[in-house]
This record gives sequence, structure tokens and C-alpha cells, in this order.
Amino acid sequence: MKTIITITLLLAAFVGQAQQVNLAPLKLEINLTTVKQSLSNTAVFYSEDESSPEVSIGNVIGFYGIDGIAKDFRMIETPVFSKEYSKEHPEFKSYTGTSLDGKTQLKLSITPAGITGVLIEDGKYYYIEKSRTGTLSTYDLFNESQIEGEATCGFNEPLNDIDGKNLREIKGVTDTHGAQLRTYRIAIACTGEFTVQNGGTKAGANARINELLTLINARYETELATTFVLATGNDNIIFTDPTSDFFTPGGGADPNQSQNVFTNSLNTAAFMPYANYDIGQTLHYKDEPSFPAGAAGASGAAGPTPCQDDSKARSWTQYSEGTPGIANAAFLTGIIIHEMGHQFSAWHTFNGSGANCAPGTGQYDETAGYEPGSGNTIMSYNGICGTEYNLTGGKVNYFHARSLFQISSALNGSSGNCITPTANANAIPTANAGIDRTIPKGTPFVLTGTGTDANGNGTLTFTWDQYDQPVSDDQGALGTINGIGGYNAINSTTAPLFRTKQATNGTRVFPDLSFVLNNSNVPANNEGEALSAVAREIDMRLVVRDNKVLGGAFATDDVKITVANSGPFQITSQNTSTLWFQGTSQNIAWAVNNTNLAPVSCANVKISISYNGGTTFSTIVASTPNDGSYVYTVPNNPSTQVRIKIEAVGNIFFDINDVDFTISNQTCTPITSSISNASSVSGIEGSSALNLNLTPPSPSASYSYTFMAVNTANDQIRLFNGSADLRSLSPGSFRVYGLSFANGTDFGAYLNTTFTSFQTAISNGSICGKVSSNSKTVTITACPSIPNAPTSNNVNIFDNESAMLSASGCSGTYNWFETANSSSVLSTGPNYQTPVLTQSRSYFVSCLETCESQRAEVIVSVLSYCEPSPNCGFGDIITKVALKRNMSDFFSNPSGCISGGFKFYNSTVIDITQGETIEVEVTKAIEYPAGLAVWIDFNNDRDFQDPGELIFSKKSNSTPIQFGSFQVPANTSLGETRMRVKIDYSFDTSDPCLVQNSDGEVEDYLINILSSTNCANVVSLVSPTNDITSGTSIIRSNNNASGSNEGRITATNKITGGNTTYSAGKKVQLNPGFQASGTVVFKAEIGGCSN
Repeated sequence: MKTIITITLLLAAFVGQAQQVNLAPLKLEINLTTVKQSLSNTAVFYSEDESSPEVSIGNVIGFYGIDGIAKDFRMIETPVFSKEYSKEHPEFKSYTGTSLDGKTQLKLSITPAGITGVLIEDGKYYYIEKSRTGTLSTYDLFNESQIEGEATCGFNEPLNDIDGKNLREIKGVTDTHGAQLRTYRIAIACTGEFTVQNGGTKAGANARINELLTLINARYETELATTFVLATGNDNIIFTDPTSDFFTPGGGADPNQSQNVFTNSLNTAAFMPYANYDIGQTLHYKDEPSFPAGAAGASGAAGPTPCQDDSKARSWTQYSEGTPGIANAAFLTGIIIHEMGHQFSAWHTFNGSGANCAPGTGQYDETAGYEPGSGNTIMSYNGICGTEYNLTGGKVNYFHARSLFQISSALNGSSGNCITPTANANAIPTANAGIDRTIPKGTPFVLTGTGTDANGNGTLTFTWDQYDQPVSDDQGALGTINGIGGYNAINSTTAPLFRTKQATNGTRVFPDLSFVLNNSNVPANNEGEALSAVAREIDMRLVVRDNKVLGGAFATDDVKITVANSGPFQITSQNTSTLWFQGTSQNIAWAVNNTNLAPVSCANVKISISYNGGTTFSTIVASTPNDGSYVYTVPNNPSTQVRIKIEAVGNIFFDINDVDFTISNQTCTPITSSISNASSVSGIEGSSALNLNLTPPSPSASYSYTFMAVNTANDQIRLFNGSADLRSLSPGSFRVYGLSFANGTDFGAYLNTTFTSFQTAISNGSICGKVSSNSKTVTITACPSIPNAPTSNNVNIFDNESAMLSASGCSGTYNWFETANSSSVLSTGPNYQTPVLTQSRSYFVSCLETCESQRAEVIVSVLSYCEPSPNCGFGDIITKVALKRNMSDFFSNPSGCISGGFKFYNSTVIDITQGETIEVEVTKAIEYPAGLAVWIDFNNDRDFQDPGELIFSKKSNSTPIQFGSFQVPANTSLGETRMRVKIDYSFDTSDPCLVQNSDGEVEDYLINILSSTNCANVVSLVSPTNDITSGTSIIRSNNNASGSNEGRITATNKITGGNTTYSAGKKVQLNPGFQASGTVVFKAEIGGCSN
């Protein structure tokens, strides 16, 4: 698979304690010498020692907190090199500490190159690294979620049972981890390329390893009470010369090569014998000259199993960077941690599809795909699935509960049989997910879990992870998006619905409260918070972590949510703009939908009110029957942000009305009115006589005025309209009333209700309004005969052209409209000239005689070139396109990776001639197999799919420079058109509109096809041979011709479309028979060309 990709590391907005501090990394000034002095002579704890490390006896130093403000920490030295290796390299240090207030934990790597560190608070990670701007003592402080970028992984799984892969798990049983500390000796082989990129010396490579292991241990110690120390003798496998190391890197990460080298070349006393390490991996730098400055890329692949000699080094991580030092330790660490997860038998947790997640890529595993879409935990593929599957918010810094189970199972299995765990002084927290519940479908709910920590560290975090194993057909099912099984997640009984989220308390709302308040309980698919629309079971696992460095512990507990077929339970009132006046009686209504019956069995509900948009609620009634209605007397508590919440008593489901509404402290005093001209009116349906144009009384500051039409036959309100325009009503007899009402009242819910019930609502205060004292009778009669709709043909045009639409079959007036329901007439008459269009759309035409016909739709299809959106950062980049005659360039364009992977080079027009042979030269950036294809749209129909338009293609050739040739068809259309050049890692050369898996680049060029007689001394254009119907054409004659009648263009042809220019050297002669008509642009000029 493809493994090298480009990412831009934007160390963007630093986030501190849930608020954005500024729009760039915080700049810190750190004196390396002072920090070293502060940490000198502090207690040293080696992981090999059996004693548990105690931060409490360390030195107190002043450092920075997550907000960049000074904070005191107690620190001890915790080397990431073995005791013997540390003695050989005393210049490389690693420290661990806790702030004196107990809220923040700190890991620091100190080398001659400087400081690298991480602060951990409330389960979130904040990194400290040398700044690329400022002085030698300037450092950046940034949040992990602001590291933007992508990385690919190809986990490498053998064809045998693996720890954690085929384990049977009993759900609902509390699980714990962290009673023991585990220390693994890790061997890290560095290719010559890696060492060269990190200073060219073993010291430089060791400094990088010290940084990486410090940050890796911060994560694995906190999550899984597991730490790694660099094996003694690791200097032996740090290679400084790419030509003499044992590795032969290819294009991608190669874990099998890593294991083979460790087994066949390094397993000697001179290098790294099996007995000296428990887990191994290879680090490599891949030189990519095409990488732009400020960009970096990384990839990795790995498979199990540590402690087993023939597989414990099956891991390879590599990176590339356009600017030295741009690939910071925080970014690389995230990839290595992911790959080490594979080594400990944790598989990818995504359930999405597309791009790197597509079926057939070998990266999906239904036994671990517990996260919706791309997922967002460490073992997910966040950001590199198909666009619609990438969950918002970026990646989080912890493992999903499924990964924790798989890794902890491996640690307690064969992946841990080569190490001896030691007791952990840290107590394991407790977790309680609560009792199982039954809730209605499509209804929000709340889970509340609890946890305790006997150590009293105050650093507990709570994570709710959905814990349902999907079936293989669930892949790609996300929210309302169908997966490979042809169904979506909300209608599946097994697909994952809810993403993981971490907080400092155990309460979580599903979906997030913001979506309940703003999206009517329906988040976007890529939020990963979809409510089930069908009956099913949902298992949720609460993970309680104590987040202690040097040996974190966690506990889990499961709760089963049974979604019943009843529901949804939802508020049906106050879902549109509503105004309540204090002191009035208002009805709060909700759809019970059998939630009062078994199996939900909710007999009573609690009703609450919010005056701040749903942030907090006050109780209206603590318990009232779940019967769908409650009458409430509005208090004198004015607000424009009122919300109503109804929640089950004794259950966890609820709903909140859809929009903020208003409570006014005023009394309801609408104006009294009457209709001054109450004479009866009759008219044919749709006729102008039915637009009564009644004038409302003068408005007041608090009240508005409208008119309402009531059907005399059934007392139904059929229309509210500010000017009493009744042209949209069907035949019948109507009473028209005036209505004064309080500003902000929405009458949508009262359409088609009875006038009697409307007056009752006014009487009881549900509506603040007053109906006029009289009414006007209007009788609407049916059309005596409705004319047939006009007939019209659909039209195809090119982009940025206008269309002439024509209709026929009407003996009255043709009316053209923008939409099927528009009341504004664009034009009258049988023809309509559209404005210039860039996209397809419809227009509508009717026939007006005594009555108006139905409107006929006319579709204008705008033909335009497809524009792919590949990712050229992988190195599949076009660096030069040249066209040649007799092997000599007449056009050459150097190019590179463009944002979006597609560019149209239209500043230069490339002239080619009918019948001539052209050579093509395309250069790509790297020596890597890929597909290459070149097309020319010879008939200028805005696609490249016609026979003969693929002029050159090659597959699976790694040679950077490719050559081909083609002949311009002798009878091809003249004028301007496009050439497309595509490079595609997937080797596809058939589809000019698609780059498979997004790896590649596409470039378009502006081609002008000249006549074989073009640039002759005399160019003669005759009909029908040289007729022009569309496109852009430029025809030239020789401007160096010497004869008096030469340098001419003579024309008797017809131009009926497009944009045409006759550019003559001396004279344009338009003879009888020449015609330029219709929607054309024609220009004659003196200019010509030179032979």
C-alpha cells in the first residue's frame, strides 16, 4: 500500500482549559542551563529496579503550566535508557513530575539539543518543543489536537491466532488494569537515512530516541502502566551510513524487513542479540525532494508479537520532511504509539470507508471496528478515511476501550511472558456505569457513571465508549450513510453509533447537548452521535482512568441500553418561534408514542424550563402523567432564550424543544380593528382580482397585523397573508378577517385548524391576538378551461455561456419563471435568453389565456469539465509537462504539488495543428510505480471520454520521465480545448475524473487546434466543411505573406454557436453566404500568425 504522504504541521491555536488562548503556539523562554541545575542531584528511578518510583521525594522546580503561567513541580529522574546505557550516555536525561497542586503531570526529555516535554492535565496532552522561530531558548507550547496532519498505517497481521484478536470477552463484567508495572527493553534500529537526518551521528539519533521514548512512555505509562527503556547496546544498531546498513528501504513502511534484519543480521553479540531486548522496531527517514517547505509526512506498519523472537521487532516507522526539523516529536510519537499498539495486538477501531479505510485495503477489522466512521482514538484512522467518514475534532490521545482490552490481554498473555511485572503503588480506581435501561428509539438520553480513587489524586477522567462489535456488512454505515451492506447505521442493529468522549465527570448526553438544542437531535453524520431509529441493544463501556504517570490505572464497567420500538419521545409544541405573555395559560405538548407502555413503561415525566437557552433548567413540575399535555401558567420571568425540557421519571431519556422562544412581561393588548371595505369579491382562481391588496392598520411597536382566510364550508383557516392575496387558494367561499397579534407569533401550526379553535386559543391566552370585528366574503370560481402547458426542449450549453430557450403551443401569453412557484415573471414571449450560466438549472414557462396553465420545466444542462481532488502530497507529483515536435520542445511547463491536487494552466495557449504528430514528455517527482495518462478533448464537449481522446498512457513504471506520442486527428474540431495529464498511484489510466484512493495529481492545459490549412497564405472557410457550432475557435492566416492577395481569410461558412475569432495577417473577407447567428460571439481582426 502507499505509505508516504504529505502533511502540514500547523501548530495552531493553543487551547488551555477549554478556551482558546491565542491563535498560535504559546512562546516560552526556557533556560536549559537553569533547568539542568534545578534537576541536578534529584532522585533517580530506573525501570529495571523493583522499587516503585515515588515523585514525592523529588526536587521542586519552577516550570510552566498548560496556560504558560509559572507553576511548581516536584520532579524525579526516570531514564528511558537502560541503567548501563544511561551510564554510557549521561548527557541524555528524562524526568517525571507532578505539580504541587496535584492537577498537572510533566514529562521532560533533556539532551544537548534542548528540552522536549509534555504536560498532562484532565487527560489532555500539551507539548513543549523547540520553536523554529525565536532564540535558542524559545519553545512552543501547544495542544495535541492542534497538530494537523495525516499518517498512514498498514498493520501487519500473521495468519495465526494472535493474543487479543480471537479472545472471547464477557460483556458487563468490570475490568481493571494497573495493579502491576511492566517494563519492556526496546531495541530501536535506526537506518543510515534516519541518522543522517538527525545530525549524522549516533549522538544525534540517541537525542531523538530520548525525546520519542519520553513522550511514548507518558502515554503508555498513563494508559496501561507500561514503560519502555532503550536496550543496552542500542548504539550497535544505530547506523550512520545508508550504504552500509542492513536495510534496503522501498516506498513504504516494511515491518517484515525490520523483523528479517533483526533476525538475520542483528541477532549477534556485535549488534543486538535476541536476549537483550523484548520489543523492537526500525526508524527510517525517507528522502522526498518534492516535499514543500513546512510539510512533513509519516507512515508506519507493524504486527505482533513482543517477547517472541521471530516477531518481536515487526514494526517500521518512517517520515519525510520538506524542512529539516518540521516533523516534531509530538507528531512522530503519535504514529509510533499507534504502531506499538499493533505490536500488542490492538487492531484498527474505525468502521468507516473510503480512501485508506476502503474495503480491500486490508485495514478494517470488524473485531475491533467499534468506533463510528473514522473513529478518533489512538488506533483509529481519523482524517484518512473518505471525507464523509472523518469525524470532526481530530484525534484524541487515549485508547478506545476495545484497544485497552486487546492490549491488556496481550500484556497478560504471550506478549508479556518475557518480562516480570512489579507491584504498582497506585490504587486502581472504581467504575460504576449504573443499571441497564430501556429507552425509546430516536430519543436523546443521559448516562451517568461514577468512579472513585483511593489515592485521592483528583485526576480521574471518565470515558463512555460504545462497545458493540459490528458485523462485516456494517463497514461504512455511519449515521444515515449506507455501508457495504446497503443499510445505514441508524437502521442497523449492530453498527456503531456513538464516538468516544472523555470528561472529568461521568455524565454524558447522547447526542451532545449542542445537537439537541440546535439540530433537533440530528447531528451531522461525521459527528458520530446518531440516535438509533430501530429497536436494538447498545452496550456502553465506562472507562475510569486515574491518569497517573509512571503507572496509571483504569477500571471499566458496562451498561446495556435496550432501544425499544416505541418512540420517539419528543416535544411537539414550542418548536417554532413562540411568544408567551406572563400570566397566560400555555399548553406544553409532547408525543408519547407508547412510551407509557411496556417495555419502556414511563408513567410520569418531569417538566423543566430554561431561561438561558438550555444551559440550566428550573423545575415546572417534578412529576406529571406521561399523557402528552400539560397546561402551564407563565411566570413573570422575561427572556428571549426560553427552552422546555421533558424527561422521564425513573429513566434516562428526555427531549428539549427545538428553538429558543420568548416570554414577555407585558400584558396582551392587541389593537381593535375592522375591514373598511367589506364588499364581497368574486374571481377566477389565480386571477389578479383575488389579490385584495387590503391595507392593514398602522403597526405599533409590539403588535403586527395580517389577514386570514377561513373556508366557509368547513371553518378551516386556509391562509395568513399580510395583504390578503388569495390567488393561491383553490375554488370555494371564504371569509377574510383582519388579525392584530403580538410581534413574534408564528401561525404555522394553526393553518388548517378551525377558526373556532383559533378563537378559543385567543380567549385562553395561548395566542395574543384580536380578530377584526367584521369580515369580507370572497368567492373563488374554477377556471372555465385551463390551457395546455407550452412545450419546450431541454438545452445543453457549455459553462459561461447563455442559453436561448424557446416554447410553443400557446395562443395567449408565455410567462417565464425562475422556479415552479415563483410569482415574479422573468420575461414574456415564446423565447427567453438566460444570463450566462456556470451550472445546470431549470426554468419554467406557462401559458396565460383566461387562466394560466401548469408550468412546464425546461432544463438547461451546463457541460463543464470534471475537476478531481487528489492528494499529491504522497510524492505522486507531476513536475514537468512538455510537448515536442521532432524531439524539440515547443511547450514546457515545470509544475509541482498544488493545494487540492488539481490545476488548470490556462495562461498559455498551446497551438497544435490537425494531422500533425506531437511527442509528449511527462516527468514525475519520485521513482515510484504509478499510472500516467494524457487526454485531449478533441471534440470540445467538456469531457475526455470519447474514442481517441486518451492519447497516451502507461502503467506500473517507476521511471521518473515518461515519453509518448500522438497524432492530432485530421478532421478534429478547431479552436480551444483542454489537455489533461493525470498521475495515479493506483495505476488507473481509464478515468480522467477520478484518482483512486486520492493519491496523485491532475493538470489541465489550454490547447488551440489549428486547421491544417491554418497560417497558410490564404485560408478559405466554406460551408458545411468549416461550419462552427460551439466552443472557442481562433483561425489565423500568415502575416508574413508577400503577395497582395495573400495573408487573407475568406469565409462563406456558417457560425451558429460559440466564440470565434478570425485573425488575418492582412485581410478578413466575409463573402456572400457567410453567416454568424444565434448566441455567438464573432470577432474579425488583423493579427495572424507566422510560419
